[in-house]
Amino acid sequence: MAYMMEIEAVRTMCGELCNTSRTGHPGLFFDKTTAKVNCKALFRNVYVDSAHGFLQAPRYIPKVFMKDFTMGGKLGFNELYFNQPYLGNNAKTPVWTNLLINQYVSEAKIGKLIGTYGVSETNALRDGLSHAPGVKNGRILVIGSEYPWVEACLLEAGANKIVTLEYGQIKSEHEQISTLVPSEYRRQYLDNTLGLFDAVVSFSSIEHSGLGRYGDALNPWGDLIVIARAWCVTRNNGSLVLGVPYDINNDYIAFNAHRCYGAKRYPYLTTNWHQLYLGKGNHRNIESCSETVHIFSAVAQAKINLSLIEFIVLNVLDGSVNSEFDCCIYGDTELFVHRVNAIVKETYRHNMKLADLLARQYLCSVQKIDFKMKNIQLVGKKESCKFSCGLHPVLYSAVKENKFAICAKIAYNYLNPLYLIEWFEYQKMMGVDTVVIFVQEINEDAYAVLKYYEREEIAKLFPFPSKMPGNIDRGFGMHQWHYHQSTHDEQVAVYSCKEILQGFAFVALVDVDEFIVHNKFLGYTEILMTELLPLYPNAAAFTLNASFFITDWGVSGVEPLLTSRYIRRSNPLFHRYKNIYLPNRTNTMDTHLVWPRKGYRRIMLRSHNIVLNHYRKCQRLDNKTDVCKTFSKNTDTTMLKIMNGLYDRVIAVKRRCRISAG
Repeated sequence: MAYMMEIEAVRTMCGELCNTSRTGHPGLFFDKTTAKVNCKALFRNVYVDSAHGFLQAPRYIPKVFMKDFTMGGKLGFNELYFNQPYLGNNAKTPVWTNLLINQYVSEAKIGKLIGTYGVSETNALRDGLSHAPGVKNGRILVIGSEYPWVEACLLEAGANKIVTLEYGQIKSEHEQISTLVPSEYRRQYLDNTLGLFDAVVSFSSIEHSGLGRYGDALNPWGDLIVIARAWCVTRNNGSLVLGVPYDINNDYIAFNAHRCYGAKRYPYLTTNWHQLYLGKGNHRNIESCSETVHIFSAVAQAKINLSLIEFIVLNVLDGSVNSEFDCCIYGDTELFVHRVNAIVKETYRHNMKLADLLARQYLCSVQKIDFKMKNIQLVGKKESCKFSCGLHPVLYSAVKENKFAICAKIAYNYLNPLYLIEWFEYQKMMGVDTVVIFVQEINEDAYAVLKYYEREEIAKLFPFPSKMPGNIDRGFGMHQWHYHQSTHDEQVAVYSCKEILQGFAFVALVDVDEFIVHNKFLGYTEILMTELLPLYPNAAAFTLNASFFITDWGVSGVEPLLTSRYIRRSNPLFHRYKNIYLPNRTNTMDTHLVWPRKGYRRIMLRSHNIVLNHYRKCQRLDNKTDVCKTFSKNTDTTMLKIMNGLYDRVIAVKRRCRISAG
């Protein structure tokens, strides 16, 4: 793609500045770095100020540039998507009147200007300005300002002239404030009409540069270049007052929403600047609850008529002591916000006294909201709602009253891409409508398979952090499982599935190495409607016995499929069993258990012609053999009956995904 060549050209032009492996030396608050900066080259580059050119803001970072965006994997990564194309359009407040600005200045003087992020953040900025050389009586450049609250604080601090640089067009009627869009900023620098500034101020803007959210072109070093350009146009001994999401121990990028800066990226962001003062604002930490509460998903109640939605459920890992928070619910902008008490809906009780972070659900009432809910955050009782920090998109559950869905929990480590295709194609043959999977880092071919089925609209993929929060180093692999904490990590995915799939008729909670098999290969919904529910009309869930096809026993069948290669199994056992449940009859569940609503019951299918085939190794976390080594061995050729048809489907998808393995 053309923009790939453009990004490579930016890398070359940028030189030392964009080399994020430069070594620094200790500074007042974090390492200080220096680099040679070719100012004219930075301003000559047209791509830096261009629009991304897509119909929608990019949802994903191109794989070829992932290392550049994440500093070679040093930065954490998750997805948080926005499409707000301001570049080349009018800003949110396109006209700044004298009346508006003078009102803001008056409120700032008495410490009551709310600004964009609340009074406390406004006053934190005022505190920073009071420590910044060049602000009083100076000519100031403001980078990124949708509303003139930063400018009002500067006027209150004694600034003489203010020039605001913003993606969107703004007309200022105030004689001390003028505005520029990026193309004008670039042109004036190159024709020597821009002049120098005594100070530069930016609050919650730089972290978005180069991510495409506001219509700008993708650029892994967009934030570094913006600050370096500011350095180019600042007088000697001038200052930079910078407010960005800041957590010294937790650098990450939430694409395409924002970056959070800490000890890893902040030194490169402030290349060539001297450290003087660390501000007092909460904005230094991107999410006030981030050290204690980690939100994985936020899901609205399933309703066909969205105006009838009564609540949103947050699915979290919670390390807080009192669990006392509020929900801030937003529409398209921070102008549409609703604040309500966050009520603990449910806490997972397994090993809860030994786990550091508990799987928990918070319920936020939304009955009084009259706008489309887009994002939500959790804040402390004494904190302000902050639109730029810690936002999570609100997911809307589909209502599919006669459909069957699967929660496959978490995809992690290495997955055989052909076996994964086989599993998905089998589910399609069984009439499955939707599969929900939370994705950690997995092998490239497996990821390509998941993305294929996402395009086919059967897979719903959600990001899951590869490095789990908290102080315990753990994962879901054989030797990474933490007995007390990992069950809660897994449960937060189950909670998310419960809410996302609440509008379906039936849901199975099975992994991608498990197949629900009927001896006549009836579709799942048909089995339930024609066989099971007529026998058990008050059933909330059906628990399936598991037959274990132990791969350690060796190949017992024929190539090429997983289900044809291994045909020796145990007897059906009430061990590691799984469930099919009816969401409208179920209170909650975990990986193996279901708790029905009053008047319904869980049915144990100890003897029935439907069983769970589980294909797995027989090895424990301590490398000793599991009890499965003692299972009886029986030959089961049931799956061979559909081998040819299933194989044809697998090969067709393999070609479409361009997978060479197998």
